[in-house]
Amino acid sequence: MPLKDFLAAVSVGLLSDSAMLDLCYSEDFAADVDMNIIMTGQGKYVEIQGAGEEASFTREQMDRMLSLAETGIGQLIDLQKDALGGIVLKIGR
Repeated sequence: MPLKDFLAAVSVGLLSDSAMLDLCYSEDFAADVDMNIIMTGQGKYVEIQGAGEEASFTREQMDRMLSLAETGIGQLIDLQKDALGGIVLKIGR
């Protein structure tokens, strides 16, 4: 079965209105908002799961977290591509 696309997941959160990527346990525990984001190498969302654990959040804050997640996922996918040595994907099949 050919590899059809890359896939990566990260967590993001808000701590004192600062968007943070890949929170460690103590940061996650203290976060006002916690989100898990999964995306494909084509930039499509597979899952967005988030909760205002200690506070509600605005659309602007959510956009900041999604943007940060997209950056982190892009870095992870670049690492996957490097590890596979430029394998050609059968995208869309």
